Amino acid sequence: MARFLPLVSLGTEAFYDGNFEDARAFARESVQSGGRTSWMTEQVAGQAMAEVLLGKPALALATLAMLDDLDVPFNDGQDVRALALLTLGDSEAADAAARRFASRASTGVFPAESNDAMLMLASFARHDGDESSARALFLNAGTGRMPSTLGLARHLASQLGIVEEYEANVATLYQPGNPHGPMGATRSLNALRSELARRGWA
Repeated sequence: MARFLPLVSLGTEAFYDGNFEDARAFARESVQSGGRTSWMTEQVAGQAMAEVLLGKPALALATLAMLDDLDVPFNDGQDVRALALLTLGDSEAADAAARRFASRASTGVFPAESNDAMLMLASFARHDGDESSARALFLNAGTGRMPSTLGLARHLASQLGIVEEYEANVATLYQPGNPHGPMGATRSLNALRSELARRGWA
């Protein structure tokens, strides 16, 4: 446990810096070092996200298999699974996984899960070549709520050419009392519900 938290901190920093090899290594080591189940599931998802961003989606799916037997209500890597399947070209399975995750996130039961769902949908839009929609979805996503989705957000902002807008957005989100911040996520939740209705997923 004494080793777990420093590894998480190092992994978060690596994710934000775009160093996905190190982020993967720190997440993997943190899982092996032990910790609470909820923290470990987050790190397994982080390892898998790093593998997706490194262009290793099949490896990411194998990593996520560690979560399948745990039957956890959240931090189950469903968004990472959707992105891995999308990268592999299995659009039908990717859409199904994305819909499950986004529908759960739209309930607001798990605070700020809507942030991660919006980032996932922005990634889908960019994959489909719709960068205008990807930017709109992204800028309503707030910021990721886990190390892995913080890394995804920074990576996606770079791909979309909106790093400065993203960083300015993040700076305001962390101001005290902002209801759109990482844990309030009011804006992302409302935007997600609108997007699901538009897609007919509501």
